[in-house]
Amino acid sequence: MLLFFAVCVGVITAKVASDRAVAGSSIFWFIAGALLGSIALPLAIFAQPDKTLLEEKLLASGDFKSSAPAFAQIKEWTDENGVVHYENKPPPLPPASAKIIPRADGKTTTPIDRRHIGISLGDDAATIKASWKASSFGADKEGGEALFFPTESLPASVTKLTALAIDGRIALIEITYSNTALGGWEKAVDDTAKKYGDPKKEIGRVSWNDGRTGLILKNGYKSIIATIGDQEAVNRYKQRGAVDAPKF
Repeated sequence: MLLFFAVCVGVITAKVASDRAVAGSSIFWFIAGALLGSIALPLAIFAQPDKTLLEEKLLASGDFKSSAPAFAQIKEWTDENGVVHYENKPPPLPPASAKIIPRADGKTTTPIDRRHIGISLGDDAATIKASWKASSFGADKEGGEALFFPTESLPASVTKLTALAIDGRIALIEITYSNTALGGWEKAVDDTAKKYGDPKKEIGRVSWNDGRTGLILKNGYKSIIATIGDQEAVNRYKQRGAVDAPKF
């Protein structure tokens, strides 16, 4: 009776090891199961399958037709809806008529307007400061001076206006519009894109640049913030160590 039980455990252990592609011959697992069933059977159940044996088993069953290892044949790809797929076949090819549209980088061949609300990039900062009665806290060590314009002198559509002068010249203008003044965020972006083309899109902001001037629109709380900057002057400001200069 004991011998019969040992043979049964040996057969079961060998069968489990074979089905799970565990390393070792069937004879080895039969003997191990018959003599040490309480150890060999759990080991056959929980041991890590041998990848080579698993591949051979899958190929023999017809599940995979390639000579590549089974685990290497699983392909990860993302469809146009952002859904990630894990399959043993490559993603479907797009139809021949489909056009591959590159992601917009915001570069435009149309010169970006450098003058807004009567102020132009490159204007003499002292003249603008005096004519607008703007205030400032003086220039910083990198040569930048922030100008703050009184709200009573601003157009009704503008709630805030600031500028950055670098080396005595207006290098950056930041205009805060009320959200309704431009017809909302989407309309403001669409209208600007009609002038300069598709923008570079990031979370909460879009931007354009023509190689000389940069334009950023930011979606603020119930407002739209437009930043226009002279790229050469802003880059020079950054190289001096300024950390708050915008990136176009």
